[in-house]
Amino acid sequence: MKPLQIMAVALLAIAAPGCNDEPFAGPSTPFAAEARPRNPDHFQLGNGSNLPTPFADVRSLAISSGTRAMMGYDFQDWMRPAGDVDVRAEGNSTRFRIALRGLVPGGFYTAWLVRIRGSTRGPKTDLALGQQFDGVVPANITGTNAIIARADGTATHDVTLAPRYLDAAGTTYFGVDFWDEIHIAFHADRRAYGFAPGPNHWTQVVLPIRARDGSAQAPLAAPTPPQFSLGNGIDGPTSFGSIRDTAIAAGVAGAASYSEAQWSAATGRLTINLADFATQVNTNVIASADGLVPGGAYTAWLVSASGATCPLGETREGIAQAVRSLFASQLEVDARGRGVMETTLSPSSQCGDGRTFGRLADWDRVEVVFQADNTLHGAQQGPQHWVQLSAPLPAVP
Repeated sequence: MKPLQIMAVALLAIAAPGCNDEPFAGPSTPFAAEARPRNPDHFQLGNGSNLPTPFADVRSLAISSGTRAMMGYDFQDWMRPAGDVDVRAEGNSTRFRIALRGLVPGGFYTAWLVRIRGSTRGPKTDLALGQQFDGVVPANITGTNAIIARADGTATHDVTLAPRYLDAAGTTYFGVDFWDEIHIAFHADRRAYGFAPGPNHWTQVVLPIRARDGSAQAPLAAPTPPQFSLGNGIDGPTSFGSIRDTAIAAGVAGAASYSEAQWSAATGRLTINLADFATQVNTNVIASADGLVPGGAYTAWLVSASGATCPLGETREGIAQAVRSLFASQLEVDARGRGVMETTLSPSSQCGDGRTFGRLADWDRVEVVFQADNTLHGAQQGPQHWVQLSAPLPAVP
């Protein structure tokens, strides 16, 4: 039975004359999951109301609209939300409990149940997670889908939806199986628009709502012993001091005061989610890292058990630029040593030498590589590349 046929059966069952029983909204067993940043980020694609917009312009609007904390909040902060969601049945209804960290301090957000474009569960739709809030803040937001982050960037949201919960647009909840995920949208203009997210909303956080939703996370850590003590297959064993000297000579000013202890203490997080578009499954990947060489050139790679490599995104050749391009394998690293990259791979994404990505299961781990010569070498890691962070690929249900 097709998804829309399933929905029609559910609708008929709910509307059947003489049937007074409340249908069960689920889930059948409680479910908990971690938050992840939206991939691709909203700024690069637009949000349905606004065209693609630089983060700096969104920040400027937020500041002028009263979210003063955005003055000290940048894109690296935006890509580091954290938290969790707990989804469970209460009677025939569904209770959603959300706790978040890393939001814009004092920022105004709304929460939505979403069916994404291309979903097997039906057409793309948004449903307010709580009574839809329409207006500006400050205001009474109790019981609505509105969220105001605290001064430390934390927030909670706790709402229970009955199966027949209906919004002003006529969209009915029915149950958790009719939806793909939860989106937490930041409103740069500090106002909400009722049953639609509206203009100037930018989704920052995505929360899964069921097991086996195709998402997983894993920590990135420095390998032991460090690769530079062993050689990288092109360059022989060397010292950290030699790597630092190469980077300084190549124009990486942040390397001058960077130590071997900092190199070993770097950490990060790998986030993967699979998007099923019926004709193919795309693999979305985000790698964020802290403690990197400030302003350094970094790239991310898939590595197989045999040692074959595939750039984690599109490639460039030549001197590294400070700002990465959309879907590139390069990390964008700021002056504090915080790096982030986001990419989407299709089965036919190119790995070089005629090879393609294929499936995530074909690969063993992800490596974050410092390009000490401050140069990108296309689909090859090239000379003077040194793995600083690595993570085994997590199992993605």
